[in-house]
Amino acid sequence: IAAMVVLDWVWLRLLGVPGAEAFQEAVAVVATVGGATHHGAAYAIYSGIAMLLTLFFAAMFTAGLVDQLLGPRLVGLFGARALPRRGHVIVVGLGQVGLKLCRHLLALGVPVVGVERDAGSRYLAMARSLRIPVVVGHGGDRSLLERLRIRQATALAAVGSADLDNIAVAVAARGVEHRARVVVRAGEHEAIGETASLLPLGETRDITELTAAFVIAQLYGRQVAMALSDGREVAVETHEGEYVAWRTTNLDTCAHGRAPVSE
Repeated sequence: IAAMVVLDWVWLRLLGVPGAEAFQEAVAVVATVGGATHHGAAYAIYSGIAMLLTLFFAAMFTAGLVDQLLGPRLVGLFGARALPRRGHVIVVGLGQVGLKLCRHLLALGVPVVGVERDAGSRYLAMARSLRIPVVVGHGGDRSLLERLRIRQATALAAVGSADLDNIAVAVAARGVEHRARVVVRAGEHEAIGETASLLPLGETRDITELTAAFVIAQLYGRQVAMALSDGREVAVETHEGEYVAWRTTNLDTCAHGRAPVSE
């Protein structure tokens, strides 16, 4: 709308209309009050088209304003909920894991932006209370990743509950920026191992394996602070800061889960 006012004003000035009068006539066209017809046929056609377009632009502006005032305000223009420009981490999937990851990163002073495709997720209200900027959309949308400035981001973490969705997000992220650091939350889905052998998706972390290592270490009497992995081996960190390698048994090779066969 502002561009149409400026274009109309410039056109009238080129026709020799004084500045104040040109501004008044340009505003009259944008306000759909009516334009002057004594400036020639070309200007009369332009002013008519401009008034029709203004109706459309005004409707779009009103809809956007209502959505901004009445809808959930997940992203702000300024302040803590503004989208970071660089050095941030994009967290795709704001479930329990994603929300906790955002909280830990903010506690470390790392700016974050969350992506959640479910506009009705119960975690969005919690993210808003924690002043975490959230964008509603699919993390595999390349245009969305570009809008979130993945090229300037420190990393992208795909931590949704569905493994295949995390893979899709990782592939899309590498398609937009092949140098992006991508962390993929991996579970027990068979596609994880197959796809990871075919594509350099990123750093995969098996949450089930980490959880098992942490729980079993506690059951053995080890006072551990966390379990972590380098992608090949799992280690547990004690409260004294010591790292101890911890290997868990695969389900196929564990004898404890096999029930005796009765004849």
